[in-house]
Amino acid sequence: TPVGISAGYAPLEQYQQNLQDFSPATDVYGLAATLYFLVTGKVPAEASIVLNDGIGRKSDGISAKLWRSVERGMCPRKNDRFQNISDFIGSISVGETTIVSKKTFVNEFEAPIASSTTNAIAGKGKGKWARTIFMSLLTISMLLSLIKVGYVKVHQHIVINELVDNMVKVKGGTVDGVTFSDFYIGKYEITNEEYDAVMDERPVYRLIFAQMGGVEAYNNKHRIKNEAAMGKKHHPKIVSRKQVLEFLERLNEKTGKQYRLPTDLEWEVAAKGGICGHGYKYSGGNDILGVANFYNGKKTNLEDVGQKRPNELGLYDMTGNVDELCDNACIDINDKRWSVRGGCCLDEASESLVTSKKPLGTNCLVGFRLALGNSNI
Repeated sequence: TPVGISAGYAPLEQYQQNLQDFSPATDVYGLAATLYFLVTGKVPAEASIVLNDGIGRKSDGISAKLWRSVERGMCPRKNDRFQNISDFIGSISVGETTIVSKKTFVNEFEAPIASSTTNAIAGKGKGKWARTIFMSLLTISMLLSLIKVGYVKVHQHIVINELVDNMVKVKGGTVDGVTFSDFYIGKYEITNEEYDAVMDERPVYRLIFAQMGGVEAYNNKHRIKNEAAMGKKHHPKIVSRKQVLEFLERLNEKTGKQYRLPTDLEWEVAAKGGICGHGYKYSGGNDILGVANFYNGKKTNLEDVGQKRPNELGLYDMTGNVDELCDNACIDINDKRWSVRGGCCLDEASESLVTSKKPLGTNCLVGFRLALGNSNI
């Protein structure tokens, strides 16, 4: 491999080492190849192989329009590619809708930077050199953004996988004449970070814009919230019932499992430490100060999950912090399907007993934790 070339990401003209053949289309090839890797998870073939065999068949879940953009960006023949990065970016789409038009890209990104670069360069031909420098800087910025996006996607994958690791088994039995099977329940309430990892469906190319500087107006237009707006990542996620159902549907699609909410019975058994628990008033003990974030006469706010003492099963925050949504649909109690348990940081100790229950919508600060049948782990 010639010096300075990354196999799979370099076009044919780069192998020839003729600087006169280099152009912005050369950078387009590298960006398109990087995008190929991010959406397929595969290292692209070398340019000589692409020349004969193409880039391969489109994978499921990738829009046809995006794939055509990658194919054109990786054309072995330079003149068949997009001739500049703005054309390439403008072609990338979400579904069948272009993310940002060439005009928008030029107005918001290329023109201001090129203008400032031009002003900083003295001498003849400054416009040509300004554009060359601008395109080089933009390419570096895009590549760094792609690396950051790759990290974001990998991190989201890790967060989702950890949900499985944080499920605790609760043995089945009979309580008040009702028999239930073994099940699993989440060690922690679902956090902002976990919720966002599952629900963030922004494709790679939209995340690129979120990572690049100077795109706040674009983000706001498309309602891409920043971290401050989404809340602290380890705080429990405050949700509506609809959001929970959408989360469960999305999570089950991603994992192939059947996550759900616990029933009232399952939640209470788990909060009490299982059928062999110690019978504490609160989950984890009779002294609520050690096990719960609750209202004790002073203003209280949400806390990161897992800051208090766990109960006998190793479950955290089943008393206090947020009310936890339960769903009794699987035991066919349609008239009393939804309830919230455990109390929240706005509730006093007397409202936070393991036996306490509120109807959904009754002065609630609703969060949730996952449940899973024994056969689905």
